[in-house]
Amino acid sequence: MSEKTIVIDGKPVAVKDGRTILEVARANGVYIPSLCQHARLAPFSACRVCLVSVKGRPGYQPSCSVAPEDGMEVVTDSPEIRALRRQIVELILSEHPNACLVCTEKTNCDDHKGTIRKVGEVTGCVLCPANKDCELQEVASKVGVDSVRFDAAYRSVEVKRRDPFFVQDYNLCILCGRCVRMCGEVRGASVISILHRGPQAVVGTVLGRSLKASGCQFCGACVDACPVGALTERTVRHGALPDAETRAVCPCCGVGCNLTAQVRSGKLMSTPPSDQEPNRGQACVRGRFTLADLVSSPHRLLSPMVRREGKLEPVSWDAALQAAADGLKARKGAVAAVLSGQVAVEDLHAMARLAKDALGAGTVASAMGPSIVDGMARTAESAGVPLPSLPQLSDLSLASKVLIAGEDAAVTHPVAWVAAYEAVSRGGRLLSVCSGETRHSRHAAAELKPKRGAEAAAFFALSKALSELGVMDKAAKGADVFAASLAKTSLAEACKAAAVCEPEVRALARELQAQGPAVFLVGASLASPDVLSSLWNLAVQAGARILPLAEESNTRGLFSVLQGSGDPAAAARAKALYLAGPMTLPGDAAFEFLVVQDSFESPALSRADVVLPACTFAEAGGTFVNMEGRVQTAVPGIKPAGASQPDWWIASQLALKLGAAGFDHGDASAIRKELEASGILEAPSSRAKAYAPASQAKAQVRAQPAGTDYYRSMPLAHTSQDFQVLRPCPAAGQAVGEAGRAGAAAPVRAKEGSPCGS
Repeated sequence: MSEKTIVIDGKPVAVKDGRTILEVARANGVYIPSLCQHARLAPFSACRVCLVSVKGRPGYQPSCSVAPEDGMEVVTDSPEIRALRRQIVELILSEHPNACLVCTEKTNCDDHKGTIRKVGEVTGCVLCPANKDCELQEVASKVGVDSVRFDAAYRSVEVKRRDPFFVQDYNLCILCGRCVRMCGEVRGASVISILHRGPQAVVGTVLGRSLKASGCQFCGACVDACPVGALTERTVRHGALPDAETRAVCPCCGVGCNLTAQVRSGKLMSTPPSDQEPNRGQACVRGRFTLADLVSSPHRLLSPMVRREGKLEPVSWDAALQAAADGLKARKGAVAAVLSGQVAVEDLHAMARLAKDALGAGTVASAMGPSIVDGMARTAESAGVPLPSLPQLSDLSLASKVLIAGEDAAVTHPVAWVAAYEAVSRGGRLLSVCSGETRHSRHAAAELKPKRGAEAAAFFALSKALSELGVMDKAAKGADVFAASLAKTSLAEACKAAAVCEPEVRALARELQAQGPAVFLVGASLASPDVLSSLWNLAVQAGARILPLAEESNTRGLFSVLQGSGDPAAAARAKALYLAGPMTLPGDAAFEFLVVQDSFESPALSRADVVLPACTFAEAGGTFVNMEGRVQTAVPGIKPAGASQPDWWIASQLALKLGAAGFDHGDASAIRKELEASGILEAPSSRAKAYAPASQAKAQVRAQPAGTDYYRSMPLAHTSQDFQVLRPCPAAGQAVGEAGRAGAAAPVRAKEGSPCGS
């Protein structure tokens, strides 16, 4: 980008292309008020509060939408501009409850009267859920509004409470358009728009339907973008503001969004998204609205327990650890361990060492079984190259071609979809190969819908079509063998095997042939060896990079620790099982001794001999490696519930009870140093290219996951009533490990009194 120089209030400032006057001014410490501008949105110029004077141009210019020109002279503050801004804010306040903003006693009120948020109708700031967290309050104060000269015009529209998660009070709306633009420009959903014109203008949906009926996924982006109290989170709108904030990593999918854990009086209240990478201010319904209820669930495990005379009884930590050690030691060498990809790497490292070094476990597995990351590693090994370097979401947003394969990414990995949609908004081409219906289909330039289980044939057909267009990376290892395999089959035969139309295959191949960087987003439903080898070869041929959509927040961290997951079905056949992940226990499982390490009650407790209560993500913090290979650190935000302890502490203490050496960790930072020294946290960096031999493994026909709608053994629908409205709880008796594969959340327990009933 070329550099220019402009003058702001008499001071020369160097600027780069692509920024507005408002952005340049703020970057240089010059305050210009604004209500409709947002860093993720295109200029809109609705509020007009950011008007400035530009030499040589008539009138006043909206600084949020004017690009700097070399030599431009800008005045941001003058008596005329201040008067104009006050008048504009007064006009806005004439259609907004303003009693408190212009009250002569507001200073005394702030000093002596708390906010009264729980009211049916907001008439002033002290009654508003956004009081002291409102941009209009701030702007009115900055521009010096102490009275409103215009007649009040109250909209008197119904406060909408029928949808889950947040309340819509458009009597407080200032029509900045942020929510509408965020829904359309950033999320690609376009569920809401500004209806009518003039005094009747209001934000709403087509035909006045509910947000849920209109297709809203309740990501919360509109709530976070709202500068006033028109859109507010239901569970905290009547509460006081947080008194502490810490950084958290969302555990609900492989993106690992950065969240701000807002705490009040030691309780987690809300988890709005952070502006940091990888999510840049975006989240999804799971991370944005369900985690506070999850952490404070009445189904938390609060005390260690040991089974005595057929019943689980609370005991001390020392007694529980000793009982677990005795039972496991008696079966050493015939022990299996099952871990969760939603806990920190420090926890996984300690638990894996416990299983392998102290217990001699024959099987150490992820509760979800081999993941898409495991599958990619196997494919790279078969091709004779290391795991390739991973594209970042920022690379995805700049891609010319994005292929989404095997996943409805807008549901399972919404923030990854936001990056893909950003690429489309920049002019990139969206391509899709998914057997089921997806929300991204309407944005796709080309699409294939192979029959389920025939995805490998569909990718092979695309490779065949590309080869006929002359596209082949002949420099990659194994190119001759791959070209020969393509020559053995006609395109018509390949299309027939995948149950796709030849013209559609050729159309998508032509899109892949076009110049520009390409990224493939690959879903967990395509983890079988034959599908991945076919997809891998297509990516090498087309010069694309693959970003596996990992199922859980630390799936990649778990892979790095285990270097490949074992089979959880084999774990259930061991004599003793150390269960620290949400696995379905077969009724005929042969184990003699079961240790359950979890944060919540689950069906496994009915067969547990020892129960060890673990902290949640909000209480433990730690290091997470997301699907990009990005290493992130979360900080504990609240104290552990009851007697629960971090997973790393439990594993270390249990290992010490077993007499193992090297487990005397004082804190998690000591384990982090071990991880850094071992290189486990290093992301793949290879750029080697090689075609993979065709796998003979039979394709696994798997339903597309609907996202990781659980945390450890707790389905989100069991702790959040609103989430149950959005994605209803399934029938009792199905456990998370099974339901996660089937694309639905699972009940926490199958006994009477469970959240779903039984």
